[in-house]
Amino acid sequence: MLVIRHLLDNHNFNRLVVPCAGLFSQMKGAFQAGIKPEQVEASDFSFFTSMLGFLYSGKPLEKLGYEILDPVVEREHDQCEDDFERCAVMMLHLKLRQFKATQFHQRRFINYYLENKEMVLREIVTSLKNNHLIYGGIDYEMADLREILSREYDEQTLVFINPPSYSGGYTVMFPIEDMVRLEYLVEEFDYDSEFPEEYWKSKEKKWTGLWTAFGYKADDSRYTTDTIPAEDFVFAEERPNLHLHTEYMTITKPELLKTFPHKSMVWARQDQFMEKVKQYKTVPIDFVLKETTKISIKFINRESALYYRSLWAHKLGNSNADDFGMICLDNYAFAVYGFNYADMRRFRLGVKDDLHLLFGFNPKINGYPRLNRLVMRIMTCREFKNIILNGPLRTNRLFNVGGVKTTCYSKYRKVKLNSGIFKVYAREKVKEGQAHQNTNIRTGYKISYRTDFNKLDFKEVLKNALDSGELVGPKVHGENDGEKERVISQSA
Repeated sequence: MLVIRHLLDNHNFNRLVVPCAGLFSQMKGAFQAGIKPEQVEASDFSFFTSMLGFLYSGKPLEKLGYEILDPVVEREHDQCEDDFERCAVMMLHLKLRQFKATQFHQRRFINYYLENKEMVLREIVTSLKNNHLIYGGIDYEMADLREILSREYDEQTLVFINPPSYSGGYTVMFPIEDMVRLEYLVEEFDYDSEFPEEYWKSKEKKWTGLWTAFGYKADDSRYTTDTIPAEDFVFAEERPNLHLHTEYMTITKPELLKTFPHKSMVWARQDQFMEKVKQYKTVPIDFVLKETTKISIKFINRESALYYRSLWAHKLGNSNADDFGMICLDNYAFAVYGFNYADMRRFRLGVKDDLHLLFGFNPKINGYPRLNRLVMRIMTCREFKNIILNGPLRTNRLFNVGGVKTTCYSKYRKVKLNSGIFKVYAREKVKEGQAHQNTNIRTGYKISYRTDFNKLDFKEVLKNALDSGELVGPKVHGENDGEKERVISQSA
């Protein structure tokens, strides 16, 4: 890594400490800068990492103190001639437990590994021996991150700290409950609550700490100048999902990076995104809807749409939408949407093609708990259809647009917020872990909806919504979740 290389090349560090060692990849940059494996202290307490650590540091695997629970694994383990083979057997079975046999694609991998087990084990052993040539000689121990941070290293020690970004991160990499029992148990590190406090403690130490940090939105309270000094931030990686999801590094002694040539990129890269975001006045929270309220549509760029979506519906990922737009009320920004036009790219004579709504979000307005229904009503009316056909879909070709379809995940069989607007045409039960990555749904349903465009214009849509009282009516079962899960959709 560039930061580690710079620190080791330009300062008199003679020891590198790496808690939360993971796959040990952080050490390669240090080795390139002249650090020897004998100068590295690594630690972790996940079973996978500890097997590698013991192997690289020349400690017998039996000293890990694990008990094998699976008789098949135990038999193969006991037949091995050395620790390289034992480690390969354990790694293979850990990998097999990662796969879900109920999923066709993953089942193919399981079958391949089982049918070619001897060959796979030989390849793992070869890989372990090659890595031993790189990492062999490091000093590894099973230790809690908090224990490492409490130690009193000297000024010539650089500590690289890459903690799990979520609770459970230590053990989630590989499930071992039915395979191995470990004697060493440590409470999981809670990144959200423990990072700021531990960071400030490390700033008081003689040693230099280099931390990884994860920011999901620009105003994250963990990463403001009131929490972490701005000069402590070092750019690491900006995720490509345009959701202001940025990984930083923070250094406890920023004066050591005064000559680091890439530090100016920390804010510059973020600004490149923000420069493309056009600022709009958001509809006031006390805005009152009237029959005279003017509804209009603006075609906006991707960055602006995702910025306002993040502002109103936090922690969503990227979107593969073809077109982004904004619904305005009296020229105030009221909602943003994204459509996919996959059906429009195929000419099918006599078939009505649908616009695929990927997302549609709006901010809250006092007194209108079911406001998202107005957003959906607007995007399924005749006037909206005409605007789309004369805008993004204006092209020299034949097509016949029928309606709008969308997909959402919900804990319930039906999202009642959609009642009367969309009709369910498909419903699929989702199991644990199968829901879309941008939802917090663990189990429930993937629901596909569709509707034809109606014949109303914007004025008629608004008048009907106000007259019916549907925007201010009492919430119904499942509606809270429906608003949050409003079309976290897969592509068409």
